[in-house]
Amino acid sequence: MARHLARTLSVGELWDVDNSGCTALHHCCRALWPDVVQSLVSRGGQALVEKQTHSLGKPGNWTALHSLADGRPCADNVAIAGMLINAMSKQALDKQSVRLNTALHHAASRGNTRLVELLIDRGAALDIQNFDSKCPADMSKKSHAEVTAILLRGGAPLWA
Repeated sequence: MARHLARTLSVGELWDVDNSGCTALHHCCRALWPDVVQSLVSRGGQALVEKQTHSLGKPGNWTALHSLADGRPCADNVAIAGMLINAMSKQALDKQSVRLNTALHHAASRGNTRLVELLIDRGAALDIQNFDSKCPADMSKKSHAEVTAILLRGGAPLWA
């Protein structure tokens, strides 16, 4: 049903934001539906992938990649992240939310080792500080030592 829905959305509906502040792409990323995400990305292109909204009642300016990185670590979210990253500009990879978090901040705080590695591979900035003056390595250091080690090997600073 989700695949059918993704194919039948009008161009305007691709961009619609629901009451929770999400587009269909945000929801499909969180639900870990790679084939539906691919369909939406192919229909909406770079601008849809880079669209920032208020996501799931959290502070605003989340891209679909922020939503995905804030979810549970698994193989599907790395595959979906690859699709999103391939469709976005390099600058969009480091877009910040209202709290100034990037997708890398979210992935690091969730302990998502594979997604952190993918984001580093694709050139995500390691030194961006958020609203609390924390960089991604600061977000992972208390409970995700493996992620912190990956970030530090990549040249990430520890600020907080």
